[in-house]
Amino acid sequence: MKVIVLLFAMCIGSGLALKDALSGLNYKQEVIYINQTGKRMPAPTAEANATACSFGTAGKVTFSA
Repeated sequence: MKVIVLLFAMCIGSGLALKDALSGLNYKQEVIYINQTGKRMPAPTAEANATACSFGTAGKVTFSA
């Protein structure tokens, strides 16, 4: 009986210790959109409209034969 109570107390204690240890972690998440060729693409949100010009081509593109 004592062994069962001891195992139960150990499980509760380790669960509480793990919960306390993980509560201090705060990772900021970043989502990167990549197309099939591997190039970064702007996010499909309104916040990405400000940075969308940095992903596009700037200036005039000409092709000569």
